[in-house]
Amino acid sequence: QEHEALGSDRLITENSTQTDVVVAVPCFICSSKFEALQKEVHRLQDKEAKLLADNQTLREGLQDRQVTSFSAEQLTESSVQFYTGLPSMVMFSLIVQLVREGTKYLPRAVSLGDAVFMVLAKLRLALLNRDLAFRFNVSEGTVANIMVKFIPLLAETFSKFIIWPTQPDIARTMPTLVHRYYPRCRVIIDCSECRIQRPLAFTARSQTYSHYKSCNTIKFLVGVTPCGAVSFISKAWGGRVSDKRLTQRSGLLDKLENGDTVLADRGFLIREDIGRVGARLVVPAYTKGKRQLPAEEVETARKMSKIRVHVERAIGRIKVFRILQDRLPITLLRHATNILLICSGITNLKQKLM
Repeated sequence: QEHEALGSDRLITENSTQTDVVVAVPCFICSSKFEALQKEVHRLQDKEAKLLADNQTLREGLQDRQVTSFSAEQLTESSVQFYTGLPSMVMFSLIVQLVREGTKYLPRAVSLGDAVFMVLAKLRLALLNRDLAFRFNVSEGTVANIMVKFIPLLAETFSKFIIWPTQPDIARTMPTLVHRYYPRCRVIIDCSECRIQRPLAFTARSQTYSHYKSCNTIKFLVGVTPCGAVSFISKAWGGRVSDKRLTQRSGLLDKLENGDTVLADRGFLIREDIGRVGARLVVPAYTKGKRQLPAEEVETARKMSKIRVHVERAIGRIKVFRILQDRLPITLLRHATNILLICSGITNLKQKLM
């Protein structure tokens, strides 16, 4: 009976040994656990396969980005000057910080630094939106949206570097050459033009057609301090406007004070306008109808040419930006004034002319 009782749990033959013992475990005890474990194994295998696929996708995306990406993080001291016009990485970081403090808007597709970099590269090198989209690994629509949002933001930021100095500030920084001939010189002014794409509307074509350039242009007034810093930049006007009217409507006259001297080219017929605020206009002598100028006028013209060259050099610095060298696209025409502010502000961050 004891043997039979033991047989219910295990079966022992006559020749069996300890190692021949067979334990019979009822299936109903472990079948449910086994099925649960199998399901867990399948779940983990599926999860592993998904993670491997995601990992491969990310690796391929990273490789593509390493090949085509164009990021502010990759900028160096030399490349930041070439691509943005800014003198250093420190200055680029400062501009990004100023933009960050001045807006709550942050782009989704790129970092704030990349958005600033993208706009400045567009202005500095006149890159096409398609080119920028490829470089920054984004869509052309994203590039266009960034231009619309960040050109005004950067204009507001860089306008802080275009300062109208006080008379004491002018006197303190005035070069010896200017002080010798025009000690009360407050500003040296000149107008410049940039070509634009031909507008479709007849009125716009008429307003922007420049007889001087024989094409459609925008025109703007630049004011430079005696030491060569841009102290005034007007709004962009159609190229048809005269120097006189542009100056009268630019807001420059409101900044002048009694006793100021303004140096300009002979095309600025604004002596009376400047005289009303107690300032004095100095322009080269008119040669039309004269065989020979008096010695005094020749000497005045010689002095002025030495000084006025600085406003020409300042305008040249502004036009280093290729967006102002090529024909400005119609899509950017509404941003023309802001583009001028950005380019002029960057010019003032470079080494001074005098």
